[in-house]
Amino acid sequence: MVQVGYKHMLYMSMHAEAVVDLVETKHKEVQFRQVQGDFSLLQGKFLLQEAESEVTWIMLLKLW
Repeated sequence: MVQVGYKHMLYMSMHAEAVVDLVETKHKEVQFRQVQGDFSLLQGKFLLQEAESEVTWIMLLKLW
């Protein structure tokens, strides 16, 4: 998956791009890691938590 981000702040614009590898485990977790891109390290995971009436995604991220 290719992910591209832009951020505009005052007099500065930032652009970052990363190609990430995704792995779904246990149907409640999606792990990702950068295989190519602008960061020294980009990895993390999304966790799915279910409650009685809602579903919540939690993102854990390492970025350098």
